[in-house]
Amino acid sequence: MGEDQVLGAQLKAANKWAPIAAALLAVGLAVTAVSVWTGGPRNLPPLLFIGCTLAVWQYWWFTRPARALRLRDAFFRQFTLAEGSVLVTGAKVSIRLPDGGWAVFRTFDCNRLLIAAQRKAWVVGPDDQGSLVVVVPGMGTGWMAKAAPEPAPGSKPLHRSPAPSSPREDPVVRAYWNYTRRLTALLMVAYVLAVAWMISLSLTMPWPLSLPPLVLTGGVIVVIVVALIKTLAWGRSTYADRWTELAATLDGPIKHSGTAMVSGAGHVRLSDGRVVRVKFVRANVNLLANIEATGRMWVFGEPRPGKAVRIGLPGYPLLANVKLG
Repeated sequence: MGEDQVLGAQLKAANKWAPIAAALLAVGLAVTAVSVWTGGPRNLPPLLFIGCTLAVWQYWWFTRPARALRLRDAFFRQFTLAEGSVLVTGAKVSIRLPDGGWAVFRTFDCNRLLIAAQRKAWVVGPDDQGSLVVVVPGMGTGWMAKAAPEPAPGSKPLHRSPAPSSPREDPVVRAYWNYTRRLTALLMVAYVLAVAWMISLSLTMPWPLSLPPLVLTGGVIVVIVVALIKTLAWGRSTYADRWTELAATLDGPIKHSGTAMVSGAGHVRLSDGRVVRVKFVRANVNLLANIEATGRMWVFGEPRPGKAVRIGLPGYPLLANVKLG
């Protein structure tokens, strides 16, 4: 698995940044403890938020990479996903493995629908602790799972949906938009709480010490506005009546950074025969990998040269902004 471009880059990044993340985590915990000790209940709400953030950070930077790093020398095994071999209950997915047993993991609704629509998959592992990685076509980042003798209790088959003809009718795209909307709402609540805390902090400080919290407040408000505009634009694009398929090429190999987002550039041929430049800024690595492999780029609705458009992939929870021309 370590030689795979996408997963291998993620493993290298995890191995490189884990010590730095550990040091920052220790500093964050120390600052939190000192703030609670000196500030009392007044600092409790923001510190609870910081504590939750550090807990999520701990999982993403240590637990997941540690499990994946044990599999870097293992090989991919392809197997068929027969009808009824994908079971779900709540957020848990159970996939029947080729040599018996099940791969069980949690993921979002859009990913569950994606997996159920596939007819083949790859698995890496399991290792001696039962950890494995499941990968389906078009999603090279994969999912960490645990091997189990039985599927998750209460699981039921998730049947394949018919191939969608437009983004509006695509169940995976619809589920991905709903997930994005919920996540944005959660982040907006966190941002508003951060703004309220910084304003209350600035009111207790004399001038000019109150200036930094006010500047940070203005920055957070700008982030909120930009995030809302971007989310609403994404939402409108998912209701497009059709996909537009364009021939596309990248200017060079993808520079994998080990994160889910990469940047790049290339060229696309429009329906009228014109060839225009396209620029990808922090697009999902799976999107660029699909364009590199297939030479095709899918646009939500009608492409508009000279303006930003949304691109994706039919049946996949992938979405990015690009500029044509």
